[in-house]
Amino acid sequence: MTLHHYKALLLVLIALVASAAQPPARTRASSPSEPPATSGIAARIRLAGGIGGRSSKTVVQGALAYIDEGPKLSILDVSNPAQPVRRSSVRLPNFVNDIAVADGLAYVAVSDSGLQIVDVRNPDQPVLRGRYQAPGYTMQVAAQAGIAYLVISVDGSTTFQIVDARNLDQPVLRGSYDAAKSINDLHVGGSLAYLATSVEQGIHLLDVSNPAQPTFRGTYVIPGGVWRLSVVGNLIYTIERGNADRLLIIDASDPGAPVLRGSFSAPDMIFDDLRVEGTTAYLFRYFWPEVRIVDVSDPATPALHNTYTSPEPIFNLEVGAGRAYLTLKNDLAIVDLADAANPVERGRAILSQQIDTVQVVGNLAYTTVQGSGLHIFDTSDPARPRLHAVYRDEDTLAGEVPGKLYVQGNLAYLGANYTLKIIDVSDPAHPTLRGQIYNIGIGSIKAVDNRLYVLSGYSLNIFDVADPDHPARLSSVEVSGSIAHELQIVGNLAYLALGDCSRGCSGGLKIVDVSDPANPVPRGSLSLPVSTRLRVVGTLAYVVNIDGVNIIDVSNPDQPTLRNIYKPPFAGPIDIVGKQLYVADSYRGGLHMADLTNPTRPRPRVTSTAPGGASEIDAVDGLVYAASTSAGLNIFRVSAGRLPPDIFIPKQPR
Repeated sequence: MTLHHYKALLLVLIALVASAAQPPARTRASSPSEPPATSGIAARIRLAGGIGGRSSKTVVQGALAYIDEGPKLSILDVSNPAQPVRRSSVRLPNFVNDIAVADGLAYVAVSDSGLQIVDVRNPDQPVLRGRYQAPGYTMQVAAQAGIAYLVISVDGSTTFQIVDARNLDQPVLRGSYDAAKSINDLHVGGSLAYLATSVEQGIHLLDVSNPAQPTFRGTYVIPGGVWRLSVVGNLIYTIERGNADRLLIIDASDPGAPVLRGSFSAPDMIFDDLRVEGTTAYLFRYFWPEVRIVDVSDPATPALHNTYTSPEPIFNLEVGAGRAYLTLKNDLAIVDLADAANPVERGRAILSQQIDTVQVVGNLAYTTVQGSGLHIFDTSDPARPRLHAVYRDEDTLAGEVPGKLYVQGNLAYLGANYTLKIIDVSDPAHPTLRGQIYNIGIGSIKAVDNRLYVLSGYSLNIFDVADPDHPARLSSVEVSGSIAHELQIVGNLAYLALGDCSRGCSGGLKIVDVSDPANPVPRGSLSLPVSTRLRVVGTLAYVVNIDGVNIIDVSNPDQPTLRNIYKPPFAGPIDIVGKQLYVADSYRGGLHMADLTNPTRPRPRVTSTAPGGASEIDAVDGLVYAASTSAGLNIFRVSAGRLPPDIFIPKQPR
């Protein structure tokens, strides 16, 4: 090969590398001085699976309960209320607002992703079948005979739409009604739709027998508007918006002239929502542990029958077949109402709603769930994680602040309600309490050998945990003038991420020598804006704050030096594995990956989106586990691929 051929080959290589080095769409470069982002040949991040997430809606049909869990629709078998069983879940594009189930199909109102239709005839394998993209934010849904009825919010105003979904591959809009501008609730039965509005004269009744031409039939005027309604036969049960301690019972036998039949007042309680089954109405208030059970067999004279007191505040309630399904903070409680005078809780399904932290050991993901303790998930099949075990006690149930967690060997260290729990997880199916440390605020936890390091406010606390049943404090020293948020131990040094807006929003990195655990000695520090996340690899510390990921040279622990700032959008929790940096988007959700071949100049690779900002991540064996207080536990599968090679001059042949 001649020199001319080598020059030609070099030009081709330069062109290929330049093409591959173009920033992908919607990816920000790290800084003006950094090399451009690469598209990452074969590199990708995709959402493999997930479990848990916030829940606020339950629909029960027969032996099955359909619930929302963050951006997922989950199906539970509740035929045995003492032991509800999770059958399956299907992931949807965004968070769920409402669910309707009819004829083997689940119609799901999915925020700004419109109407999603899921075939649930096989409850073990739900399949997403159809989609209708509404023009705004889909708030509520009702369904019957292949027709879906939607409440859509557009620019602060609502509209009622009727969608023909009998062809699941192509749902189409048939009709709409725009006279009700602020719809709070929806019910459809037979040929009538009932719209509860805030201000437009209360309840609108529409004839929807012709989906293409919904026709106004009448209203029931309530000057303050209506919060919620339930319809049984010809009777409308509603909570008056302006007088929320009052239940109204309205006879709509003549839709053109509805009339009041009776009312029920409870001056000591404000109602947010209601459900009616048969001749019994269940009135409740969100975040309150009481349900008023009202006998409405005579609509003219409804009477209080009983008050059911829940052990926890109620977020939502559904009734069906003589049972009440109460969404609590992290559980779905099933209450037997066969004897309304004596309701009895029969069982619970654990929902794992607000997951704060995650650490992965083998095929198990250990997580803290706010107000619910330690939840352990089996992730041997990342696409179908399942709840493996739960540790709870009065402290973990009382804890309203995010919990902290660290797992080392057979012990899990869990912070809850100003108490640090030492839990034996040698049998992860049956975690058991060993020891406790009382009266300690917990910002971050790490364990190395028999030493336990705990951040608490402005202090670093060190314990001897050689005997986990009797932990012994070795030292407690104030290490900074800012709150310490995260901690990492490398050798004999403790690295702390600091930040405190009560003191001018200052913070940064602090290094402490812990070679003598009884006498920690401060070394160097670097002032930065409030810093909350931290990873240390070799002689570099990666510290996250509002500026991005600060890359700090710590080869001299007495004089840490800022080397660069990598700026992915909304940098949150980070992790580093090999030459890959993973940064969770703390605001919009999703995950960014950057190459650390040059560890001080990360090169953006790819970005994956997912609903819910992450509160913690852990990268293990090509998977990234992201804990979210709204979306549960998301598991991303990462394919790193190869970066384009450096430009080189081929050697001359001999």
